[in-house]
Amino acid sequence: MRYYNLVSNAARVLTASSRQHGAHVRVATQHIRWSGARYMSGQTAAERAMEEKLKQEFMTEDVVVQDQSGGCGAQYVVEVVSDKFKGLSTIKQHRLVHSVLKEEVADMHAIRVFTKTP
Repeated sequence: MRYYNLVSNAARVLTASSRQHGAHVRVATQHIRWSGARYMSGQTAAERAMEEKLKQEFMTEDVVVQDQSGGCGAQYVVEVVSDKFKGLSTIKQHRLVHSVLKEEVADMHAIRVFTKTP
């Protein structure tokens, strides 16, 4: 999760060239975004708030929250890497994340959660 700048720059270049080179570039750009990259300067207040909440709860800096709805806050992707997930099933890990973001999830249309241990 520490390779944001490199991957973000690649995503910008691919996005800019996608108009010229067709759909295969858009697919590559989307893959880069799903692999943990995000545009650091474009993070919304809601993304930052959820990210901080998760960092405090799971005592980790490896948290990514990304608004996938274009800024309206209807759909998010959340990635958390924490030692607190050791020995828990994936469902239990996701339930922990949902419980931390209970208020925020109530106002969302969709949330995708990805969790793992370091």
